[in-house]
Amino acid sequence: MVLQRMGSVKVASATLVAALAVVFALTLMKGTYSFGGFWSTEAHRNRSIDLQLFDAWSNPTLWYAPWLDAVGNVALFIPFGFLLVTIVAGRWRIPIVFSTLLGFLVSVGIEVAQYVYAIGYTDVDDVVCNTVGAFLGACFARILGYRGRGFVVTLFLVGALCVLAEMVLSVVF
Repeated sequence: MVLQRMGSVKVASATLVAALAVVFALTLMKGTYSFGGFWSTEAHRNRSIDLQLFDAWSNPTLWYAPWLDAVGNVALFIPFGFLLVTIVAGRWRIPIVFSTLLGFLVSVGIEVAQYVYAIGYTDVDDVVCNTVGAFLGACFARILGYRGRGFVVTLFLVGALCVLAEMVLSVVF
């Protein structure tokens, strides 16, 4: 019963705010903190744009870099799509399309902001992977149905709070 309430619109909305805070911190503030040694802050204080789809796979700097980038960008937006479907289910006739489209628009907004403010690499691959992540999250929410969403919302909330705490600690210490 408690986990079912965790899937409520109010809790899912609060979790979406926490998940978006993680997304924005990981994408727009990555020059200010280190996250588990995954990147150097100095590497993300530049402006570049890459409009060639999946070109990082042809000549990677590290063999695992394209994998980490693609999987990370997909995973980053799975909670977004899942939580949006949880929030708008019953209000929209096509919540998967809505969540995927909104995921695309948020991703484009992030990439534009990264370019304008010289916060790392603006890459069309990120938009594609983020959109796929939003789509997969939305599909997962529809497959689970209302009763099964509470546990996943709880996992997303705890995960988002842990990531945010790690980010704060990396700045403080």
